[in-house]
Amino acid sequence: MPTCQDPTVSSPSPPSSSPLADPDVPDAVGWSLLLLTLVMGAALVATTWSGLATARDAGAALIREEGDALLRPIRSNLRSLEQRPPPASALEPHVAGADELEEGVTFVYTFEPSSGRTSHAGSSRLGLERVAQETLAAGAQSPLIVEDGVALLVKRLPPGPRLRARYPDRLIPREEFTRIAIEFTPHAAARLESAASRTLAVGAFATLLLLITSWACARLLRNRARVAQEMARDRRLAALGEMSVVLAHEIRNPLASLKGHAQLLAESLPDESRERAKTERIVGEALRLERLCAHLLEFVRSGKIEPKQADIAALIRESAEAVGEAEVELVLDEAPASWPLDELKMRQVLVNLLRNAAQASPAGAPVRVEARVEGPTLCLRVRDQGPGFTPGQETEIFQPFHTTRTQGTGLGLAVAQRVVELHGGTISARNHPEGGAELSVRLPRGRVPVSEDAGG
Repeated sequence: MPTCQDPTVSSPSPPSSSPLADPDVPDAVGWSLLLLTLVMGAALVATTWSGLATARDAGAALIREEGDALLRPIRSNLRSLEQRPPPASALEPHVAGADELEEGVTFVYTFEPSSGRTSHAGSSRLGLERVAQETLAAGAQSPLIVEDGVALLVKRLPPGPRLRARYPDRLIPREEFTRIAIEFTPHAAARLESAASRTLAVGAFATLLLLITSWACARLLRNRARVAQEMARDRRLAALGEMSVVLAHEIRNPLASLKGHAQLLAESLPDESRERAKTERIVGEALRLERLCAHLLEFVRSGKIEPKQADIAALIRESAEAVGEAEVELVLDEAPASWPLDELKMRQVLVNLLRNAAQASPAGAPVRVEARVEGPTLCLRVRDQGPGFTPGQETEIFQPFHTTRTQGTGLGLAVAQRVVELHGGTISARNHPEGGAELSVRLPRGRVPVSEDAGG
């Protein structure tokens, strides 16, 4: 058995009537909820992202249709002009303006490949040089360029009568066609993409909200399970307290009479006789039962504390001296000069921890006790040289009456845990990386919780 137990009878805790008392249940539900939320969130984001991609594809087609619609009346009006390229005066009526919020064409540019002449009207956000380059590079297809919220569409003007007369019997070469480029703001496509982006943002926000909600629910389940466990433990402790008081008071008086008569009988018998040995064994068992009654009452009375400033180093030294059968290594260089606690009750806690550590360690192996301040917390650590804990034993050792040893009461660590919690602190057990078991007591400096009766 590793350190930190002082008990007699191995008594498993009674099962709770609520499934939430099992810590695995809320954890499983919480993780399932988080996983389901992640799947739903991923599906929602994927759907909205797909919608955004579809909206962008539809936006490209919509921009081309909008450009064709804007270019159609311009081509129709310029078709009858014999002058190629059309003069700027013929282009200006088709320019709506340079305002990016205004519907219509903001810039018109024409280019005649055969002569290299150009004309333009309006104001270009892409720049005249860029528009000229794109118009010159345009092939048989009608290129569409969208950049910085501006669209540029390049097409060919229909041939006029003079150009048709030059090629009466054959097709007009492509290079003879005058090219026209219009620059415009694709408002409809921008609105479509903006709506899709808002939908994506709403989907992402909904996913985030789902994650936060599921995390909060999982945390609520864990907190509810913790509260249920604490309530179940308090009920068990209250029942144990009531039972302990009844048993202790009913046993102590007849036990004292039994022990006294046995001691008197032993004194009247010869020293080396078998009868005296048997009588002394009765006295020994009576003393053991008397200690059990004392520990039961101690367990019940551990519900009150009276904190005051205490010398921590002196408290640990006194506790180590009380465990006379063990060699104790004290590490007190970083111990605080004083700390608010119930000195008598904490001495009881330390003696229990040190005695259990000594019993778990091999003969002659020292027990190490360390005290230091970590932030707002006083940390007391007791380490033995024993075999350590088996899996799951780190929490079981604090259950009342839980032990694998044949002597003791099984209440030492239960009392220690109760006293530490009344101080607003925690006690925990673990296997030390360098071997042996280590119990840690953490006591806050802040306000000590109001003392409570143990119940019973």
